[in-house]
Amino acid sequence: MRQLLGGPVRFILAESGHIAGIINHPSRNKRAYWVNEADDSQDLDPDEWLEGATKHEGSWWVDWVPWLEQHSGKRVKPPAMGSDEYPPIMDAPGTYVLER
Repeated sequence: MRQLLGGPVRFILAESGHIAGIINHPSRNKRAYWVNEADDSQDLDPDEWLEGATKHEGSWWVDWVPWLEQHSGKRVKPPAMGSDEYPPIMDAPGTYVLER
């Protein structure tokens, strides 16, 4: 799969599942992630990769943000939500989170 990306790939292994690791805001030292910085890390099998990886406490977002900044354009304000015909009902996350 990494060959399809057309460039160097840096793999990070996160300790948590997709909700805790991707969607939730990064909380201080609630999770951990591993990174293997070896030049040949892309060619290692998973066990060898993990053996040579370094564990970092905290969210992998802290590692990801600098990468995003390098590969993104300048920050801009988000577009206004809704329209005259379809005005916003309320701010995110919406009323469904209040339902029991």
